[in-house]
Amino acid sequence: MDGVRHSLGVEKCDSVRQQSTGFMRMGRLTATKGTSVCGNQVVEMLLTFHPGSGPIYWITLRTTGQKRTDDEAVFNKLAATFQLIPGNEQAH
Repeated sequence: MDGVRHSLGVEKCDSVRQQSTGFMRMGRLTATKGTSVCGNQVVEMLLTFHPGSGPIYWITLRTTGQKRTDDEAVFNKLAATFQLIPGNEQAH
């Protein structure tokens, strides 16, 4: 969660920033998702982890408040395709 929180924190923001982070499950993967809203700019980050090991997927969405709903739907649909590759399921 610290990586997502840090990355959101270094995003340029000349206004009041609203930020949230949390854990979630994506099938067999654990993920950290964070959102930062600064004025009309929205940044969402998702970092998934290999079971018992380090990160394997990182995806970032940068959008506006007006386009957030549509863009977030595509972002979440793409993130839902993240999976372990058969044969690479051992912790490294």
